[in-house]
Amino acid sequence: MRADSRLTAFLAALGAVAVGAAVQVADGYGLPTAFVWLTVAVVAVLLAVVLPTHRTVEAALARALPPMLVVALAWQLWAMQQRVPARPFLLVPQWRSTFLLAAVVVVAAALAILVGRRIVRNVGVLVLLGTHLALGIWTIRILPQPWPMIDVYLFQRDSVAALLAGVDPYTITFPNPYPTGAYYGPGMVVDGRLTFGFVYPPLSVFLSVLGTWIGGDLRYAQLGAMTLAAAFMAYTRAGRLGALAAGLYLFTPRNLFVLEQSWTEPFVVLFLAATVWCAARHPRVAPYALGLFLAVKQYAVLALPLALLVGRPPMTFAGFRRTAVPAVVVAALVTLPLALWEPAGFLRAVVELQFYQPFRPEALSYLGLLTGPDRQPPFGTGVAFGVAAVVMVLALWRAARTPAGFALGVSALFLAFFVLNKQAFANYYFFVIGALCVAVAAAEPAERAWRTGRRAARVSAAPPAP
Repeated sequence: MRADSRLTAFLAALGAVAVGAAVQVADGYGLPTAFVWLTVAVVAVLLAVVLPTHRTVEAALARALPPMLVVALAWQLWAMQQRVPARPFLLVPQWRSTFLLAAVVVVAAALAILVGRRIVRNVGVLVLLGTHLALGIWTIRILPQPWPMIDVYLFQRDSVAALLAGVDPYTITFPNPYPTGAYYGPGMVVDGRLTFGFVYPPLSVFLSVLGTWIGGDLRYAQLGAMTLAAAFMAYTRAGRLGALAAGLYLFTPRNLFVLEQSWTEPFVVLFLAATVWCAARHPRVAPYALGLFLAVKQYAVLALPLALLVGRPPMTFAGFRRTAVPAVVVAALVTLPLALWEPAGFLRAVVELQFYQPFRPEALSYLGLLTGPDRQPPFGTGVAFGVAAVVMVLALWRAARTPAGFALGVSALFLAFFVLNKQAFANYYFFVIGALCVAVAAAEPAERAWRTGRRAARVSAAPPAP
C-alpha cells in the first residue's frame, strides 16, 4: 500500500503555487502566461498522483521541504505586491506600504513555524491567521459591496434577504447586472431579469446568512471560512507542513480578490479541510464532514467515489459504505428542506442552469486555446467529465489510502475537470489551490520506513503472524 511521501507533498505544493500564479496573471482569465503556469500545475499534480518516491529523495526533502514552503510563501507575498490584491485597494493609494508590513509579519511567522518549538509554532499560526483576517476585514470594509458589481454577490445578497423574510430563495429572480445576457444561456434573461433563483445549494445561503448576521456583509462568511480552513490545515498533523501549507493557502496572490468578489469556493475548501482533519484525527466524524462538503456546491458530488481512499478499511465496499452512506444522509438533511419547498425552482436554478451556461472563450481553460473569438470549441463539456473520470481512476489506483491521498485525489480530479471546462475562472482554481494545500497539510510520511529501506516498509505493512 502506497504511503504519504514528501515528494508527493512537494509536488502538491508546487501545483498550488503554480495555480496561484496562473490566476494572478489576469484574475483567472486565459492569457498565454497563465496557461504556462497552469500547465506546470497540471504536470506537477499528475506526477504527485502517480510518481513513486525513493528513500534518498525522502531524506533530502526531510530537511529541504519546510524551507522550500517558506520560500514559496515569500514569493507569493512578493507577487501580491505586484498588482492590487483586490479592486477596492485602487481607492487606497498607500496600500503597498501596509501590505509590505503584512508580508514582513507573515514571513517572520513562517520562520517561527520553521525553526521554533511547538508553542512558538502555535504563535506563528495565530499570527498567520490574524494577519489574513485583518487584511480580509479591511478588504470588505473599504466598500460595502464588490466593485464592480458581480452576479454571485447579487445572488447571495438577495437570497439572504429573501430567506430572512421567509421567502424561498429558489422562487425569486434577480436583475441582470450586466449590459447584455451573453453570460447566461438562452431564455435565462427576460426583460432585464434573470429567470432563475439562487444558483447554489442551500448550505451556501445558510452560511451567507451567518456572515450577514455577524458583520453586516455576507462576505464575512467567506472570510471566516478561509480562516477556519487554514486552522484545520495547520492542525491536521503535528508537524510544520500543515502550518506552512495554511500560509500558502491564505496568501495565494488572489486570495483577497476571491473574497472581494464573494465567490463561494471558500466554503468548499472549508468543508474539504474539515473532512480531512476529521479523517486524520477523528475518523468516526469524517463521514459527516464529508456530507457537508458534498452539500455546499454542485460539483462537489463528483468527489464521492474518492471516499474509497478514506473508508475504514480503505478501497473496500464496506469501508466506502460506512463513509458514503452517512455523508449522503447529511447532505440530504441539509439540502432537502429548501429543495422540497419549491422543487421546480430548485431544480431550475441548481441543476438545469448549469447545462445552459454558455462557453466562455476568455476562461482559463484549454478549450479557449482551441477556438477563436467567433468559434465554439471542437468538443463539449463531456470531454471534461471523461478526463476527470480517468484521473479519478488513476487517483484510486495510485494515490495513498490516507487523508492526504484523498485530498490529492480531489485536487487532481477537479483540476482536470476545470482545465477542460466551458467555464473556468479564479473561483474554481481557488478551490484547487485550497485542496492542494489540504493535501500538503495532511501528509504524514513514514519516517521509519524510509530510514530503514523499502523492505522494512513492506514488513511493517504486513499483518502480524497468527
